[in-house]
Amino acid sequence: MREPLRSHEPAASYHELRAWQQAIRLTETLGPLTAALHRSERRALGDQLMRAATSVHANTAEGSGRAGRRDMLRFLTIAWSSLLEVESHLVEAASIPRCPRALVSDARAEARRAGILLAALRRSLST
Repeated sequence: MREPLRSHEPAASYHELRAWQQAIRLTETLGPLTAALHRSERRALGDQLMRAATSVHANTAEGSGRAGRRDMLRFLTIAWSSLLEVESHLVEAASIPRCPRALVSDARAEARRAGILLAALRRSLST
């Protein structure tokens, strides 16, 4: 990955967006968590968790390719909603006795970081 941008520099590619980079880290963090789930939980909760996390970085990337701010903001709103879905699934994962608490805690921390960067990106486009 390239070096993250400072907030005042325009991104030449979505790969340079810190929000996208953090969303990728979130998805990578969820791999071990979903692998630790029991098979039935992995099929239901794990699949939903990974789909929602993938949607965060995919919509951030897709929005960055749109021509106007309004379109990009629409895709970032979808990414934000997907991030909220990830957080909700993590609450559910934390309630599963066999689910390692440290992995849930790590995933929650990555989700918080993703949320901070996504919110900052949305704010920067709204002004």
